Amino acid sequence: KCNVVFVSGSANDQIGQLSSVIGDRPILIIGDEQKLVKGGADIGLYLEKGKLQFIYSESSIASKGLIISSQLMNLGKSLQ
Repeated sequence: KCNVVFVSGSANDQIGQLSSVIGDRPILIIGDEQKLVKGGADIGLYLEKGKLQFIYSESSIASKGLIISSQLMNLGKSLQ
């Protein structure tokens, strides 16, 4: 069980602060741009060739004690 916070790309400047406040609590941060993952979001949504895709930070998600299913990981791209 976890909570979810959805962040707009316009909040790019505040994503790091939000990530710090949440810390290691099981709150998943999802952004509507892939660049938000580099800034501290756990999952970033984006369009590629007209299809909704996502990138995720496995280390950030794991640090919160959350587990991503292997099926879900296969659908997205991991932040390297």
